[in-house]
Amino acid sequence: MEVGTIQVLAGDSGYKSTKLDCPGGRSKKIEPFTKEETEEQKGAPVETFRRGNAGALREGDVVETAGNTQSRDERTVRVVRDGKVVVTAHYLKFSRGWMEATDESCAGL
Repeated sequence: MEVGTIQVLAGDSGYKSTKLDCPGGRSKKIEPFTKEETEEQKGAPVETFRRGNAGALREGDVVETAGNTQSRDERTVRVVRDGKVVVTAHYLKFSRGWMEATDESCAGL
């Protein structure tokens, strides 16, 4: 058995959790998009999420990528409201941009 030393470095990895900070209320798979809806999916996942959910976002909400931000084919967007993660949306890369595959939100949202 080989024994080694592990060095712990101080600092922030930049990882942002995708776990909701409240009881889940709604989790859904997104239905197939129409041609028009596919056109609306162009752009980065954060931009796409903001466009599609403009009516539900509140002043002060932080919309940002979370989880594994280095993946070429998948991204998760989260909404932080009053310091708590209240929504997550998972996106998959497709030829024209990013398409939302699933989302989850806190109860009551």
